[in-house]
Amino acid sequence: MTTGSEVENAQFSVVIAQPVLSVVDPGSGLQGAVDLTVNILGQYTTFDATTTFSFGPNITVNGAPTILGPTIATQSISIPILAPLGGVSVVAHTPDAAAIAQAVSGAGFRSRQAWR
Repeated sequence: MTTGSEVENAQFSVVIAQPVLSVVDPGSGLQGAVDLTVNILGQYTTFDATTTFSFGPNITVNGAPTILGPTIATQSISIPILAPLGGVSVVAHTPDAAAIAQAVSGAGFRSRQAWR
């Protein structure tokens, strides 16, 4: 038995998925650290074989990253003993990605003092 029908109107929006680096782990490293492996997680990213990462002008990126999927990678870095203290924005560069995902940032990394 049908007693009637109900119609409900609701709004629905389609939005652009904005790529962002959501996690950099560890989020900091000591001055003088050598070959520190950093895990990088993105959201709506498209990491691939062309992806490179930048940790600012004072942190050395050691070789190519290991791409584990379109949203996860690891990168080996070294921090000079005299690197300035403080935070930098981590940036992923993926030239083969769509324009919106070619340069992605969001999460940061911090250099810490090696001694007190």
